[in-house]
Amino acid sequence: MSDRVIAMMFTDLVSSTAIKLKLPGADINTNNHLYRDTILMPHRQRVLEIINAYDGRKVETIGDAFFLVFPNPVDAVECAVAIQQSHISDQIPTPLGPLQVTIGIHTGSPIPDDDRFIGHEVDYAARIAALASAEQILLSEVTAVLVRQGRVSGLTLHRHEDRDLKGIGPVPIFELLYNNKQPQPLKDRLKPQEYKNVEAAIPIYQNALFTQTETENLTNQPASEVANHPASNLTIPTEIHQQLQTLLANHIGPMASLLLPQALQEVSTLPDLVNRLAVYVPDTCRQQFQSEAKALLKPSNQASSATNQNPVNSKSHISQPVAKTHAIPATIEASFLQICERELAKLIGPMAKFIVQETISKQPNSSRKQLVEALAKQIPTPQKAQEFSRKLLSEKS
Repeated sequence: MSDRVIAMMFTDLVSSTAIKLKLPGADINTNNHLYRDTILMPHRQRVLEIINAYDGRKVETIGDAFFLVFPNPVDAVECAVAIQQSHISDQIPTPLGPLQVTIGIHTGSPIPDDDRFIGHEVDYAARIAALASAEQILLSEVTAVLVRQGRVSGLTLHRHEDRDLKGIGPVPIFELLYNNKQPQPLKDRLKPQEYKNVEAAIPIYQNALFTQTETENLTNQPASEVANHPASNLTIPTEIHQQLQTLLANHIGPMASLLLPQALQEVSTLPDLVNRLAVYVPDTCRQQFQSEAKALLKPSNQASSATNQNPVNSKSHISQPVAKTHAIPATIEASFLQICERELAKLIGPMAKFIVQETISKQPNSSRKQLVEALAKQIPTPQKAQEFSRKLLSEKS
């Protein structure tokens, strides 16, 4: 696992095989060339031009698909909307109608592999994208939470029913709505012949689609309301909460401080909590995490912790920043930490405060310079990382 948190996006084209077969070439080889020159290359050029405006980077192309990365999820979702709007307003014609795109986004810390990325987090992003139907933008839960906190104007989130993703487990799926769009069925709710025209299929699947209608406006939603589910009655002592968050962070990084409060809000038993969190842990260490988490959450451990402090309801973890549980290093002023959060947020978005908190928890005795150097590693662009370091180290409290 990398220490750097990034947003990963997979895009793909709808019905590309059927489009090739319908092109007017004399044979399949001619059709392939027509498809490449008149459809695929204009699409690729458009996407590459758009991602440059959002600090995105192409990791690779896989057939008709793009694997793209962004420094933060807010840039990623705004870029996704720009890609979709571009194909809607300036259509690329095909024999089956205007070219349509599907998009899925996940945020996490994938393993670097030269200029590429591998691992559980990449698989997660790909699985999310595979569920998207035409013109959809689907988000993982952690991406949805961060986008909420970013308060992106003009966009709305809709939560679909959980999906059991291969190699990952059952997870919530969120659809980002733009241009006043209504939620669409996910691909697994459509019959193969209906992939070509999702809009026509919507009335057929309307009942199934709205079995779970949880749609929220990102602009007006208070930041503390991170889900529409009612809070559960599950409580865990503050000390156990911190230990469990640290355990989760050892496997998935700074996203632990987002995902633990979210899980506490939605589960009602300790075994459910462990299983809910285990979804975010890579397969290779999931069993170890579950074993350690179950040991940590044993009633005897909680009872021992509760003798020293009152249990904390899961709701309080949502409304109060987790940063309050971290001690501020004696070598660093609170005002400087706020500056760090503000400047880092300009470059990587709403993840900044969680990354600052996580860095402090891992390096409690760090100096200003050590803290800034650690934070600069989270900034994908070397030039911006250097500017960040230079600016922060010149700050006077």
